[in-house]
Amino acid sequence: MPDGNHSTAFEQLIEVDNIDDDVVGHLAYAYYKRDKRELALKGDLDEQALSRHHLTLTPRLIQQYRDSALLRLESYAGAVLDRSRPQIQEETRVDAIYSVEERLSQRIRSATAWWQSIVWNVVAWLITLAVTFLVLASTGAVSIKIGGT
Repeated sequence: MPDGNHSTAFEQLIEVDNIDDDVVGHLAYAYYKRDKRELALKGDLDEQALSRHHLTLTPRLIQQYRDSALLRLESYAGAVLDRSRPQIQEETRVDAIYSVEERLSQRIRSATAWWQSIVWNVVAWLITLAVTFLVLASTGAVSIKIGGT
């Protein structure tokens, strides 16, 4: 059990139930410790006041630390995104090119399948035979007999 001098700042600034994921709380606690350090370096507080500094944390001050931490994290995330944007855009373009290339390859493969070539060649051969037959029939070289004898 902690004694009366135990600082409760950590528990007040960080959601203890979510301790590993509360990045905002951890940064808020770092801001609190930074401010406490500055007070100690300036000599504004004696040793006893520094050990009891956590008692100055009001709900409003806790929220200010957390808001400052959240704003800093959002600013950092925005800066990272801005620096990464050209790379993200280039990767998006490359992915789009690969996607189009794959679709074209699939179409070419399906259009050049061996069985399709055979079918089109047979169709072309039959058309050629029909045209040849019609030309020969129109010149009288071939007589067509329709019906019986």
